[in-house]
Amino acid sequence: MDESELFSWIGISIDQQSLNIVQNINTKRDGILCTLNINMQTKESVLWLKRKLKSFLMNNVTHYFNANINSREYASKTLAKLYIAAAEKYLACCVDFRNFHQSTVLKQMLDIKIIQVLYVVLRSFFKYLVCNVRQPIYQRTDYLWFMQYSIRFFT
Repeated sequence: MDESELFSWIGISIDQQSLNIVQNINTKRDGILCTLNINMQTKESVLWLKRKLKSFLMNNVTHYFNANINSREYASKTLAKLYIAAAEKYLACCVDFRNFHQSTVLKQMLDIKIIQVLYVVLRSFFKYLVCNVRQPIYQRTDYLWFMQYSIRFFT
């Protein structure tokens, strides 16, 4: 994609030839983390971690994954940007989560909890993109590809 063919407008870039859209997401570490609010709740910290990751992925993104608006190529570019930003933020939250639980009963299970949250949220995100988007780009048959593609951003 040639950047000169894109028209930038309020958080999105529009391909002038195809009218596909790509979300403008800052993918530089400093830019990603400057908007992160880590306010660890002492109760239900696993639920806090899950909600954080869900919010990083699922806020106002449905139209980027609508086949009437975007091609799979442009949806994949947006998906990659979402994952780059979400992975940075999730990592920062996981560090806080890990520090919080150094003297709790969860200490021995921190990695398992972090991975469980990641799996549950990525699975929910896929279901959201397949079931809640009109004319979805991704289909149920894309599940294995989607999970393999998604996980690589978080490893």
